Amino acid sequence: MDIFIDNNIGGDQFFISVPINEKDSISFDWTTKGHRVIKQRLKGEQPPPNSEPTMEWDTLYIHDGKFVGKEHVIWYDMGQEDWVNGKIYETIKEWPIDEATAEKLLRYSLIVSDHTAELGKYVKEMQEFEGLLNKLIRMTCGKNYMRCHGS
Repeated sequence: MDIFIDNNIGGDQFFISVPINEKDSISFDWTTKGHRVIKQRLKGEQPPPNSEPTMEWDTLYIHDGKFVGKEHVIWYDMGQEDWVNGKIYETIKEWPIDEATAEKLLRYSLIVSDHTAELGKYVKEMQEFEGLLNKLIRMTCGKNYMRCHGS
């Protein structure tokens, strides 16, 4: 499983994104922008807006429980669309996220952020994290899981 975790956005906040096919991702957002699960779709590429970015940070890329690398992100908040490193992502569906789930996701995102270089010591936690994300994606996509997941 590929997982992207925004790093250092705040000790009690997280943004976790899981690609489900080439254009779509399910993201878990517990930030100042919202407390929600969102389905986002890549719309295309576009030059940056002529203004200061809304925010910048590093995103950590995890593949099958192992740290692959990080990418610096420049983000422009455009309402239902986001400009991220030259690409436009549209929020096409949104669901609420409960605090108990958010607490679990925050715990796992902090493990990744705080122990990126030594994730090999956290195999059990990474398996639990992937299991939770799979469960949440199945619940989010409902009967359309296979189509939603791109399988």
